[in-house]
Amino acid sequence: GHSTNLVTRLMKENCVIPERYEKYGPRGTKEEYGIRWQCPWGKHTPVNEKYNHTTPKNEDINKDDCLPVVTIRNPYDWM
Repeated sequence: GHSTNLVTRLMKENCVIPERYEKYGPRGTKEEYGIRWQCPWGKHTPVNEKYNHTTPKNEDINKDDCLPVVTIRNPYDWM
């Protein structure tokens, strides 16, 4: 969706990890810059379960170093 793309773009432009930017340059992917598409405990897992569940390929990620960012496509539908 458009809101997801906007958040990804804003994070790539404003949440820079200097070491990763130096390594991958201005054309790096969001993953190369350290921006993940879901938290290591999963996209739909409640946060109180984050230490009890890990998605595949995320076993080595420190869950305390993850800042979840959530977007709602159409907030009026949620009210």
